[in-house]
Amino acid sequence: MNYWRIAAATLAVWLLSIPFGALMHHGVLGAIYAANAAALRPDADIIRRLPIGYGVQLLGFLAATFIYAETSPRRSSVPRGIRFGALLGVVVVSLAVNWNYVTQPISRLVWAAEVFEYMVSALICGAIIGAIPAEQRGTVLTQKRFSVNTSSLIEAPPARGSRPACLAQ
Repeated sequence: MNYWRIAAATLAVWLLSIPFGALMHHGVLGAIYAANAAALRPDADIIRRLPIGYGVQLLGFLAATFIYAETSPRRSSVPRGIRFGALLGVVVVSLAVNWNYVTQPISRLVWAAEVFEYMVSALICGAIIGAIPAEQRGTVLTQKRFSVNTSSLIEAPPARGSRPACLAQ
């Protein structure tokens, strides 16, 4: 596992998520959120809490990058990263967005907007993670591959009364 590449992927995803989140919240979904302002915090309260949100988000991206690096082949694969991101998105939607709808006074439209936002974000996150943490041949951290010849381990039993091949002279 190449920790520099994991750090680079984590940082790239995190830095991209900040302007992407602003674009989604204030641009694409801004009208939906404004229409449901009673269910959301005022902007001043959100801004005060952004450092906590960004810090926890960085830890989440680091965890996602480690999971991908541990479970994927040692080569870059944007399509594999997108599939990974789709799975992450489903997990986040099922554990967080779903329960936001159940426990908070948000409309179905806000719920659908959050599902859209988190799924798109997860797909982009997965694509970046899939592209960056690949191992390169010749690095110290490349996983060694080896093979074992098992043909000599499995032999037919010797015929009755004969000596095993290793004892025959």
